[in-house]
Amino acid sequence: MSSIAFYAIICVIAALVLYAQIQKTTRKIDEDGTLANNSPEAVRQISVQKYKDFCEIINGELRELKMKALYDDALKNEDLKEKFLESLSEMSKKLTFIETMNTARNPDKWESELFEVLSRLDDLVTENFKDGERAGDEIRQRLGAEFGKLQN
Repeated sequence: MSSIAFYAIICVIAALVLYAQIQKTTRKIDEDGTLANNSPEAVRQISVQKYKDFCEIINGELRELKMKALYDDALKNEDLKEKFLESLSEMSKKLTFIETMNTARNPDKWESELFEVLSRLDDLVTENFKDGERAGDEIRQRLGAEFGKLQN
């Protein structure tokens, strides 16, 4: 009977040592943030931030288009300048709305909203700029490159 008690004590000690090592390892992982950075919430926050940053980049493009319309005589028809500037302002407001309202949404919702804005922007530039196709291509290339940077 004493040998069974001896083996039971050895098992309990081994279990305690193993438990302590597991606790130590998980504490170290938590401190390093290894698991925290890959949690679904962290991934969602990174995704949300990526789309917010992209909205700011698109807003920068809108500001640049506004300056071209106001000062560079880039529009086909100067009579449509006010309508064009109003459309840019509406898009900027929509982007701000997207940023504030979609913080809890999934990436598919972000992408559909941004696709709608970008499609409208492309149509607006193509319709109103003197060299609309080229200007639209340049904007698409710049935005594509910027979004690629955000993906990394």
